[in-house]
Amino acid sequence: MPEESLAVLVAAMEEQPPVYPAGRFAGRGIVICAGGPRYFTCAFVLLHVLRHALGCQLPVQVWHLGVQELSSAMVGLLQGLGAEIVDAEPLLARYPATIRNGWALKPYAVAHSRFAEVLSLDADALPLVPPEVAFNWPQYQETGALFWPDIMDLSEKNPVWAALGLPPRRAVSFETGQFLLDKSRCWAALMLTVALNSQSDRLYQMIHGEKDSFLLAFLCRRQEFHLIEHRPLAFDSDLVQLEPSGGPFIHHRTFSKLLLSGPNKPVFGGALTAAVEAALEYLRAHWTGIVFHPPAMSEAAQAAATALAGQIFSYWPSGGEPRTLVLGSDFQVAEGRAEYEQHWAVVEHDGELRLQLYSATRLAVEMAPQADGSWFGSTDVGIGFSARLVPQTATATMPFAGPSRVASPAAALVAALLAGAGLGAGYDAAVMAQLEAALGLLNNTYDDVPEALLAWMAAHQTLAAAWQSGLRALAAALTAARDVRFQSVSPQPAPMDTLRAGFYDRVT
Repeated sequence: MPEESLAVLVAAMEEQPPVYPAGRFAGRGIVICAGGPRYFTCAFVLLHVLRHALGCQLPVQVWHLGVQELSSAMVGLLQGLGAEIVDAEPLLARYPATIRNGWALKPYAVAHSRFAEVLSLDADALPLVPPEVAFNWPQYQETGALFWPDIMDLSEKNPVWAALGLPPRRAVSFETGQFLLDKSRCWAALMLTVALNSQSDRLYQMIHGEKDSFLLAFLCRRQEFHLIEHRPLAFDSDLVQLEPSGGPFIHHRTFSKLLLSGPNKPVFGGALTAAVEAALEYLRAHWTGIVFHPPAMSEAAQAAATALAGQIFSYWPSGGEPRTLVLGSDFQVAEGRAEYEQHWAVVEHDGELRLQLYSATRLAVEMAPQADGSWFGSTDVGIGFSARLVPQTATATMPFAGPSRVASPAAALVAALLAGAGLGAGYDAAVMAQLEAALGLLNNTYDDVPEALLAWMAAHQTLAAAWQSGLRALAAALTAARDVRFQSVSPQPAPMDTLRAGFYDRVT
């Protein structure tokens, strides 16, 4: 980006400030960003404590970026605590932004959540009291924007001031593990924050993550906000943010992220320790700790997986004791889980179905269906063994009975749309427009819509020339849009993941 690009961005939004979309948002709610196993563990414990220990009943949205960040098992666990799960990636076509890291996702999620008033909580921020009380504090109600300070200041020498066209100053740095916003009162400042974080490749060379982008955007927009007067307490390697009265409000586990397998560092004050341990105990029993997505399955494989899910089996590994195995609908082994049997899937190879069992790191066991209704196969992992899976309903009749990108195939949906379009009746511009709209929506979520369209055309070469031309042009447009989506979320390390000397001043 050119040197003046950030100042130009600020000036452009000053000249044409975004207009708050009245009627789009309603109510109060909590927004949490959590993708991947590390932050999922924290988010699950946070939700569990909110619901079961603090009695918080505010609606909660958990945002992530792409299906690769949360498996169906992880989604189900969060939904079990009343959370709504929102994938930001499909929304980028409607509300464009560049989100290259979790920091940049936070302001985007707050802006586009369904709530009019938002309490944003980092996944590793653990409220020590019911956090919804902050909506009633006069410090929030007076301005509609409430932030907390960090233990450092933004230096007057930081080049970000000049980059944004702001007078240099020493300013209290924001710590955005928690903040509250009334979007109707600070919409332009919030949208400028989103825009600045879309330039994270440049902005994060001057500030540490997204936290001071809120401060800078509010200053650029001359938007009022309230900053809690008390600096946070240091607790081990973490921070404890305070209420306006000075009492403890949130234990932000900035460095002591909660671990699924432990041991974990203590919770400030100790009152919530039992609740945190109970949440982790439940999570260990219901999640493998892995973000597992099954491979793409054919229609026959999907039908077989549906039939297998929830069944109770007797599992017979050679050289080991038989045990009960239950295949969960979330592709986890729900009961009988062991080293080589953590997850499962059904695939089809050359017309033959295979039931696959996965360890934490690789495909471990592959079995084929047998004429007697069982599945039999083997593994070459470790010492190697064979294995048989027998429905428990049948074991009484048997003498040996005993105790990435994640692929999102769209071919079937594309074929169904095209089959229903009546293309054989001659070219119709209105139908073409409908196909453009429908396939465009699919293209926001599925990764192979252009290829599926071209494959369908290859199998229907008698289409009228106008259809052939229009659909080829549509495939090219869909490819370009899909590639832009890929580029917008391609991972890129933040350029400033450690503090740079001179950019911040430590508070003494």
